[in-house]
Amino acid sequence: MKNIYELMNEIKTDTEDYPQEVLSEFEAKKWNKKLSKELKRPRRKKYASIAACAVICMALLAAGPFREQVKAAMNSTIDSLNEWLAMDITDRDISPYTNVINTSVKDDKIDVKVEAVVVDDRELLISTIQDFSKRKDIKKHMKQLDGDVERLGIWGLEFDSFDEIRKELKERPEEDPIYNEIPFLGTIVTLDGEQIKGTQMIKPKDYEKGKMRVIYRYDIDRKEAFDLSKELEMKIEFQDVNRISDGKWEFAFKADGRELAANTMTVDLDQKVALPDGSEIRLTSYKKNELGTYIYYEGKTPKNYSTQFRGTNDREETVWFIDYGNGRFQLDLWNEMRTQDIESLTLSVYSAQRTSKDQSVKESSYKPYGEPFTIPAK
Repeated sequence: MKNIYELMNEIKTDTEDYPQEVLSEFEAKKWNKKLSKELKRPRRKKYASIAACAVICMALLAAGPFREQVKAAMNSTIDSLNEWLAMDITDRDISPYTNVINTSVKDDKIDVKVEAVVVDDRELLISTIQDFSKRKDIKKHMKQLDGDVERLGIWGLEFDSFDEIRKELKERPEEDPIYNEIPFLGTIVTLDGEQIKGTQMIKPKDYEKGKMRVIYRYDIDRKEAFDLSKELEMKIEFQDVNRISDGKWEFAFKADGRELAANTMTVDLDQKVALPDGSEIRLTSYKKNELGTYIYYEGKTPKNYSTQFRGTNDREETVWFIDYGNGRFQLDLWNEMRTQDIESLTLSVYSAQRTSKDQSVKESSYKPYGEPFTIPAK
C-alpha cells in the first residue's frame, strides 16, 4: 500500500507542465445542458442572480466588525454555493447511500457524535461532530485557529493500534505548534469483526463554538472487497492520539452498502497488463458509482514506481486513472464527465520511478510503457 504522502508529492502546482485541456463538443453540450437545468430550478434561479453579490458581501462582513456573527452562516451558505457552483460538476448525490447514525458518546467532557457513514467495497466515509465546548483548555487553543480548522487535516495514516499512530505522529515534525495543544481523534474501525487496514485521511471541515465537524476517509487495503449484499456490523473506536484527553469513544451499529452496490455499474474484465518492473497485474472489473469511477485489479503495482493509466474514451477525450495501491485505479475527478455515456476506454501504462531521496515524481518523468489496451465501459 503506497503512503498517500507519496501520491500527494506527485500533485504539481505549476500548471505549465500539464497539457492544455479543451472541452469537446460532447462536454460543451453537457455543461450547457447542466447550466440550463440549474437555472431553470426556481430556488437556484434566485440564488444565481445574487450569488456573486452574496459571496462578496459575506467576505466583507466576515472581515469586518460582524466577523464572528457571520462565520456560522458562511459555513452553510458556502456549502450550498459549492454544491451547485463548483463541486456539483459531476452531479453526484450520495444522500441515498448514506447511513444516518446520529449517535453520541461523551467521555472526558468531550462529546463525539457519529453523524453518518457511507460504505463502498474498498472505501469508507465517516462524518462526525466533535464537541469540545465543555473543555475550556481546548476551546482556548481552538480560538487560535480563527475558524481555519482544515489546517489540522492529516493524510497518509496507516496503523494497527493507537500507540502506533501516536509514535508515528510524534516522529513527524510539525511546524504548527497548535497540533500539540488540541485533541486529535484517530479511529480504529472493524467491519464484520475484521479490523480495516488501509490509508486513513482525517479532514476537519467546520468549526463553531467549540464544535468541529471531522470527516474520516479510509481507502481499504484488502485482498477481497467487502460483501455489500448484506448489512455489515460496524464498530468504531476513537481515541486522542495527542494524549491531551484519555477519553475513549466507542460505537457499534449496522451499516448498509446494498443500495450503493445495486447502483454501481460493473463491467467484468480479464485483461493482463505488463508493468515496467517486469511484473504484471490482471484487471478484473470496471466500476462506476456516485463515489467515483474505478478499475479494479489483482496483483501488486511496484512501490518504487508511480503508476497511472492514461488514454482516451471512445470520443477521443483524455482520461487519467491513478493507482492508489489498494487494488484499484481511480479516475481523476475532473475526468468524471468523460466516462458518461461511453462504451470503451483505450489506455496505456504510464510510470515514473520515484526518487530515492524524497519519493517525489515530476510530471515530466512519466513515460508510456507497453502497448495500449482497450477495455469495455458498459
